[in-house]
Amino acid sequence: MKSMKMADALSLGGRLARAGVRTLGVFGGSTAVALAYTPVAMATGGDLALGATWTRRWAKALVMGFGLRLEVQGELPGFGALIVSNHRSYVDIAALGSLFDACFIAKAQIRHWPVLGFAFGISPTLFVDRGNPESTRAVREAVRDRLARGLSIINFAEGTTKDGPGLLPFKRGLFVEAQALGIPVVPVTLTYTGMDRRVEWVGDDTFFDHFLRLAGHSGLTAHVHVLPALRASDHADPELLVRAVRRAMLLDLAGREDIPAEAYPELA
Repeated sequence: MKSMKMADALSLGGRLARAGVRTLGVFGGSTAVALAYTPVAMATGGDLALGATWTRRWAKALVMGFGLRLEVQGELPGFGALIVSNHRSYVDIAALGSLFDACFIAKAQIRHWPVLGFAFGISPTLFVDRGNPESTRAVREAVRDRLARGLSIINFAEGTTKDGPGLLPFKRGLFVEAQALGIPVVPVTLTYTGMDRRVEWVGDDTFFDHFLRLAGHSGLTAHVHVLPALRASDHADPELLVRAVRRAMLLDLAGREDIPAEAYPELA
């Protein structure tokens, strides 16, 4: 019994130590990249392509600071694509952002996060208040402009994080823009292994509570599957494009997660 208590105490101590080191690494690395980019952004007038490159550097700093391993399958797209991913946690931002020169779409509340909110704010991230139709419309117009310029957009089409396997319904707005421009749509799936606790950030967990628990991990791997691009012009309307993207993602996730087929007609 005594040896078990000692082992538990050592395990807890190790987790707390890892969480402390990674917290410093994430916020320190984020601050360093953001401060280095600020004068560059001012000097270039906020050049979007350069901002996307710096966003990738920032995400790489987050991956390194968090001790996240990446396993990537598939061919990474170049510029001018709508990259559609499932969404489990804020860790997705670091994982995907470190792989693509692209702009994110994020919920407006992220602007107020300590340190990370500042880094997001000076990047070419687009912030949307999904409860505000004017905000949604403005973001869609900005997305269309950036895609037309050849920039890529990373879109968590579910609009929020999901607890457990499968997918939530997709927000369809950006698929309309992709089809209007005839750009490629690249489905991406994310899963995680190596945790003794869940990665998903859902429910009433505050950011810091969840972050500190997750940062104590003893080995977290993000498995990123980049699926073949779909040509928007091959689909008669945005609804059919959404269905095709969801089906591709669900079929890929079904190979790694216990997804009940009856819950998803797309798998039939």
